[in-house]
Amino acid sequence: MTSGTFLANKKVFDLIRELKPQPDLVDVPSDATLEYVFEVLLANDILSVPVYKAQSQPKRYLGFVTVQDMLHHLFQSHTLESLRSKPKFLLESVSSALGKAQSVSKQALAMKGTDDLTVLVRLLSHDLVHRVLVWTDEGAEPYVVSQRDLVRYFHAHNHELGKILDLSAPEMTEVNGVTTHVQPISYKTTAWEAFSKLAPNMLLLAMPVLDDAGSVVASVSASDLRGLNRARLSDLDRPIVSFLKGSHGADNVMPVTCHKHFTLQQIMAALVLSQAHRIWLCDYEDRVEGVVTLTDVIAVVDVMTALPE
Repeated sequence: MTSGTFLANKKVFDLIRELKPQPDLVDVPSDATLEYVFEVLLANDILSVPVYKAQSQPKRYLGFVTVQDMLHHLFQSHTLESLRSKPKFLLESVSSALGKAQSVSKQALAMKGTDDLTVLVRLLSHDLVHRVLVWTDEGAEPYVVSQRDLVRYFHAHNHELGKILDLSAPEMTEVNGVTTHVQPISYKTTAWEAFSKLAPNMLLLAMPVLDDAGSVVASVSASDLRGLNRARLSDLDRPIVSFLKGSHGADNVMPVTCHKHFTLQQIMAALVLSQAHRIWLCDYEDRVEGVVTLTDVIAVVDVMTALPE
């Protein structure tokens, strides 16, 4: 069976039945504070959350707000000094970040379980949409399906995906047509400086952190802001590795890495088993040369599915 045949015969319902037997909807009202949303994202290990209009019954969803939107909103509007002097900014409603979000997709709110799996693959194959709402039964709460869920589904059915599993990371880049430019930073960089580098570019999602020898010792992304609150604002002045250790623990800072010629099958397995959002591609001397994300995996499957048999 080819990947095209596999996807053409599946519905979004098939993924839900296999991976999500019970609804696990986490959402926030539009009047929730930024600080509260940061905590919700951390507590549920998610990168985005659906926002519904406060007091609406039944709930009327306005869109997803992502941790990337929160980063952009926070770091584009303030300096560290202004945040320290006016920490109540974190008590602003999430609707302010949602209003400026570049990731809002009405399609992400309107998927149905009866849609072809290819529709889900197409929607989750770019960086600005990480999760979608899937409606099943009328009157019932929707399911949330994420990029991670989709890659887990691919991994569980890798025997049905065909030859695309043999693609190496460089070949994946050729298929996808996108070359991701890696922008490393020094371990001496402060957390504020690191997040400020990420904030202006919505497509720069993460940066490897290197030691003096050029080896990767950590990775920083918008997701590392999750859990930010008024009490932790001073932590942003710490070196990035120290900030990350304070957030994740000293044993959970080293990112997932692999050799740059790993195959799609190996990369997919590493992402699923580590529950990571990306894997850094290194040469034989452990120097970072590239990165593959959940988005990249889905995009490659999408492109290869569309090719003639």
